Amino acid sequence: MMSDNHKFLAHIIVKGIKESYEPIIIWLDQLINHTEKITLLISKEGDKPRGMQFVHHIIKAGLVSKDHDVALKTCNLLQLLAQKYLKHDLLHYAWDWFISDQGGLQYVLNSMKRHPEITESAIKTIVEYSQLSSLELFTYHLQKLHANEKDFLLTIRGLLTPLSQDNIMKEEVIFISNFKVLTS
Repeated sequence: MMSDNHKFLAHIIVKGIKESYEPIIIWLDQLINHTEKITLLISKEGDKPRGMQFVHHIIKAGLVSKDHDVALKTCNLLQLLAQKYLKHDLLHYAWDWFISDQGGLQYVLNSMKRHPEITESAIKTIVEYSQLSSLELFTYHLQKLHANEKDFLLTIRGLLTPLSQDNIMKEEVIFISNFKVLTS
């Protein structure tokens, strides 16, 4: 399952096993229960970014799963991992993966489009990974992912209200909004 760059496992996560997602949900629950162990293994890895990338490239397929419960569980798993990474001083590695070309940000945004009902959890995932770099998220990375300004502004509009209601990000959103107005 892990050969050929995780393609078979990713296929199962996205499409289920004979269109059943219960085994994937059980697997994600197991991963959720072992986030501390996963984090400890990554922290002991000689090449931490590579170890983290390996784990996340497997998990991120759940964000674009056809099943909204799998996408929701994947968001929850990624949030818990980010919280553990912060405690183990690994969040900067996770941020690098999150904003990379094949990273989590693009997958989270795609997940919100595919499953609008998980938007709140998807935004929490963005908050967890960007809490050390929120200005960079809004001023560069989100803009880079959108081909035109209209799409970018629609995404920002969709994110700002829920983000401004989050205690962690409220001050950041106000600062970023003021920064954008001043630099425009």
